[in-house]
Amino acid sequence: MFARRLALSYGLLALVSAALLLAPGCSIGPKGHPPRGKIVFVNSDFYDKSGKFKVDAAKEAYLDFLKYHDYPVSDNLEKNLFVTDFGLGRFSEVGMGGVMWVNDEKFGYSAMELFLLPNQMVPEHMHVKAGAVPARAQTVHVRKGKTFIYTEGEPAEKIWVTPPSIELNFITVRLQNKMEVGDTLELPPMKKHWMQSAPEGVIATEYQTFAAPDSTKFTDPKAVR
Repeated sequence: MFARRLALSYGLLALVSAALLLAPGCSIGPKGHPPRGKIVFVNSDFYDKSGKFKVDAAKEAYLDFLKYHDYPVSDNLEKNLFVTDFGLGRFSEVGMGGVMWVNDEKFGYSAMELFLLPNQMVPEHMHVKAGAVPARAQTVHVRKGKTFIYTEGEPAEKIWVTPPSIELNFITVRLQNKMEVGDTLELPPMKKHWMQSAPEGVIATEYQTFAAPDSTKFTDPKAVR
């Protein structure tokens, strides 16, 4: 069991509820409750004493996160929810959750829901050819929250996020795309990109061609899917 910290930053509740601890499974801001505040996740909550990634704890964090955003959590979603820390041991900073709704090799298409906790990063990568399967084309569609996606092209003078220190040496593209609810962005095959969510996190749908195993190449040689 690990705690969630929900800091409420408005009016009187900011004074009396600066640190609200939530047990796993509790809702954190359903409709009809006071305005939501900032969610904070602690990295140590997701690893045991030996440093092993606690998959169940990570899944629980995403389920609470989805409830926070009033996103419907179905049995299908819970059953197929996946999580990853990309093998880097800093899940609260570099990690991802999602559900692959469909991934059809015969007809060459797939659809996935992607979840990023507040300020969580997906490391820089590109989608490459895998055997006879062409490199993946992808479009990101933001459903809830906000994220920033960085792609190849004219680099921004100043980026709007603070990337985790462990990934600073593995960022090579800085064309900045601010993505809010309803926004879409096409990500061509064989083009590097990375993303990092805003403080409210992000829920996005990815429409893409068939996602073959071993078709994601990270800039960071330590990162794995």
